[in-house]
Amino acid sequence: MRSFELFEPYTQLLSDLEKLTQALGQKHVANITCQAGCSGCCLPGLSVFPVEAASVSAALAHLAQDNPALRERVREQSQAALTQPESQEHCPLLVDDLCSIYAARPVICHSHGYPIHFQDPEADPQADPDEGEVFLDVCPLNFTAEGALESLDLPDTLPIDRLNLRLAAINHVYCRDVLQAEAERVDLAELGAE
Repeated sequence: MRSFELFEPYTQLLSDLEKLTQALGQKHVANITCQAGCSGCCLPGLSVFPVEAASVSAALAHLAQDNPALRERVREQSQAALTQPESQEHCPLLVDDLCSIYAARPVICHSHGYPIHFQDPEADPQADPDEGEVFLDVCPLNFTAEGALESLDLPDTLPIDRLNLRLAAINHVYCRDVLQAEAERVDLAELGAE
């Protein structure tokens, strides 16, 4: 079995996504207000694919070595999220409005704050993926200047359906070749509580 750090398709996806978000961040610098401490997107109850869970687990193991006190806070918050999920307001990996594993955050977290586009979720799954209504979405804190939303073009947004499809395919290969079994999504609180 290969070490997760060597599972190249996932690390390549993150690298590609980082390049794309950097370019979008530069293009939309006047309209994106996201910064350290902005944690409105860091909601509780997030689950990730097993391939992402391996990355998060590795990051948490490094955190335990580099900053044991921070790792313990994450563990406590995660245990609280598992025992009292209704009282949670944020992701249990968030400490003082900062992600404790920012460099290893899941794909969905990489996309937060950037304008995205996606196909109609009610569309026929057998239909041509390039057909049908396309929706644009942005964080309500971003693109607030007059005319900013209207000026968004499709190429200047993240293709969230394609990213999710690529992630699902990578996860399938990871489960088949590395885990050698199908696996369910994993709650981030479960990972943090380990």
